[in-house]
Amino acid sequence: MSASLARSVRGYGRHRAGVVGLRRSYALHLTAKGRTVQKRATRAFDAAVDEFFGPLTSVERKALADMLTRMILAAQAKLA
Repeated sequence: MSASLARSVRGYGRHRAGVVGLRRSYALHLTAKGRTVQKRATRAFDAAVDEFFGPLTSVERKALADMLTRMILAAQAKLA
């Protein structure tokens, strides 16, 4: 495992060799501390989304998501 990856999971996750035969394959699993941090980050993200999109109704949010999805899919199709 690279030193930077080891530092990034220290205390927040456990690692072990992943796919047999692939030296650089790792399976990462969150520790209890990592799950706590993940839950806190998810709540913060959800709060930020609600604040940012607060002026929009749920119908407007859905319409915006649909339009952005169509734009992304069109751009991906051009790159394929």
